[in-house]
Amino acid sequence: AVTSGKISKSDKYADRLNEAFVTIKTYLDSKAAYLNINKAQLNGLMGILGDDLFGQKKSLNGQEDEESALIVSSGELLKMDFQTIGLKGKYLELIGDPSIGFTAMVYGLPKSGKSTMCLDFANHLASNHGKVLYCAVEEGFGYTLKEKIERLGAQHANLYITDCVPENLSQYQFVFIDSVSKAGMDVEDIDRLRKLHPETSFIFIYHTTKEGKFKGVNSHAHEVDVIIQVDKGQATSTGRFNAGGKMKV
Repeated sequence: AVTSGKISKSDKYADRLNEAFVTIKTYLDSKAAYLNINKAQLNGLMGILGDDLFGQKKSLNGQEDEESALIVSSGELLKMDFQTIGLKGKYLELIGDPSIGFTAMVYGLPKSGKSTMCLDFANHLASNHGKVLYCAVEEGFGYTLKEKIERLGAQHANLYITDCVPENLSQYQFVFIDSVSKAGMDVEDIDRLRKLHPETSFIFIYHTTKEGKFKGVNSHAHEVDVIIQVDKGQATSTGRFNAGGKMKV
């Protein structure tokens, strides 16, 4: 359909179709025994074909009808296995051990050390946990970015740098966006990224005013799992995985 011109990048379902294409291509190229497709992608396909594809009824909150909803006891919930990243070292002390596909907000004044800490964190993740993309939208490919990478020793085969936010992020386990305001992103953009890439962890970097307020919409804070403030060379976190962790930058 793309080759024949029936579907273009401007199509409202282009991102979902591309995600399905990448998933299938990865499956074929790897010669895996089964196709690894997640629930969010299946939901996306249902959105294309219609909400009633499987004859599901929707309740007032937009979810499946109560008859098909998953309800478990507290004891059964305790027996469930939820996969975490397995974070170790100083970042474990700062934010705890987050689940796969977590989101974090990092904020602070200019020159507070936000980008330095995030580059170091990106290198740590690349060295121990998977493929990382650092979107240096604000700084771009310049001397200051090169200097930070050299100073931190942030050179790893799994760490990639770009000066924009690419459309396809499915090959990365972790994506840093520095900064959200420079990338022109809003809450809807963040929500869209999470839905398109549910198993990718996103770390969003924000600027603040001199009063310590966010530049942009404060409701961004409600969309993430971890919030990290960087001030005068110290990072302090609050979030779902660890409350009150601290670390020198």
